[in-house]
Amino acid sequence: MSKIYAYSKTPPLRSRRKQNRLLRSSYLLLAGIVMLTAILSKHSMPKQDWLYSPTWHFNMPIRQLQVNGNNHLLPLDILKSAQITQSTNLATLNLKDVKVRLEQNGWIERAEIRRIIPDTLILTIHESVPQAVWWHNKQAFLVSQQGKVIDKINSIKEYKQYIVMFGEHAPKEYTKIYEILYRCSFFSDILSISWVGNRRWDVYLRNKSIIKFPEHADENGVKMAETLLRDSIAQDKPISLLDLRLFPEKVFVKNYAKTEK
Repeated sequence: MSKIYAYSKTPPLRSRRKQNRLLRSSYLLLAGIVMLTAILSKHSMPKQDWLYSPTWHFNMPIRQLQVNGNNHLLPLDILKSAQITQSTNLATLNLKDVKVRLEQNGWIERAEIRRIIPDTLILTIHESVPQAVWWHNKQAFLVSQQGKVIDKINSIKEYKQYIVMFGEHAPKEYTKIYEILYRCSFFSDILSISWVGNRRWDVYLRNKSIIKFPEHADENGVKMAETLLRDSIAQDKPISLLDLRLFPEKVFVKNYAKTEK
């Protein structure tokens, strides 16, 4: 008689109990590893970030301070703008915030800040250079070539060598007109400029000539003004008004009337 063997995918009861114990042990071990990893990752920090982490509180007072590039400003003025004191902690000092605070000072066009651990801070200042005077609301302000309002001044008479600007937003637009005027032959004869209607410039010369530039003034318009002014001098016909608002289509020239001798 042939034997019949029965096969079942379900293991015997004792074997199943043993497998369950092994699975529970594996789960517990895996859970422990996960918890340990989370704890370690929470309390560990990358080496490059340890200095700035809010969980660390090193006290690193500034014992050496270098200020470079200042001519007009005193070091104490710079520290006041930077909001740096003897109690400032070098370890937690936000250099970007210091840069922003410094550049809010009109006399500082640009600032560079460098920290050297453990106790040195270096401030390099690029000061604004006055280029013009802005007359606004019966007050006068120095303006840099980049159009930054530097400081309020008491008397405009002390700055006769600078061009005087008029207009609500004239400083913001000064760089554009300066770039097309500073090479022209009549630049040294410019007395003042006026930002008209928040869209274009009028230029006033020392000989009382007025040049009205178009909304999009460019070097071609400046060259035309140079030519007409030069010809007027050669012909002894001084120009009182040079209207380039419709340039290059049209140009209007008005000469001073000759007075009888």
